[in-house]
Amino acid sequence: MTVQQVDQNKPRHGSLRLSVADRELLAQPLTFPFSKKVIRNRFCKAALSEYLALPEGSLDQPHLERFTRLYEAWAEGGSGLVLTGNIMVDRDMREGERNIVVTDERDLDMLKSWAESVQKHGSTIYAQLSHPGRQAHGCMTRHPVAPSAVQVTKSHPMLRF
Repeated sequence: MTVQQVDQNKPRHGSLRLSVADRELLAQPLTFPFSKKVIRNRFCKAALSEYLALPEGSLDQPHLERFTRLYEAWAEGGSGLVLTGNIMVDRDMREGERNIVVTDERDLDMLKSWAESVQKHGSTIYAQLSHPGRQAHGCMTRHPVAPSAVQVTKSHPMLRF
């Protein structure tokens, strides 16, 4: 079926039709009440796990360039707010093998480059600092650390308890 054959009066499966008022609202800036930070519009690139780092969690120059190009593309796409994927704070406790790990000030230049790739397009970037706790990937650690000893009851192929 071509685009021309689709009846424009009937939404396709998974499509979303917005009224003019809805579109205008989404295009308006959003001010966070506590910080007074203004986001240019109400579109947000959701957090996700990219798995683009080196196996130990670092980014060499080619990996950093790939990473910043990806985030720059999301900013160019018009998102007012870009949430990063998991940025792990402990090299031994990661949600996935290729998560980025930030442990000290040696990582600041990498973070700055990443942020600038988004900010130069007028978007705001917020980092999702993460520690998976008891959901740490089984190949990363044999002894997950968490505030509670309560086990996760659902089995997941990537989790080992």
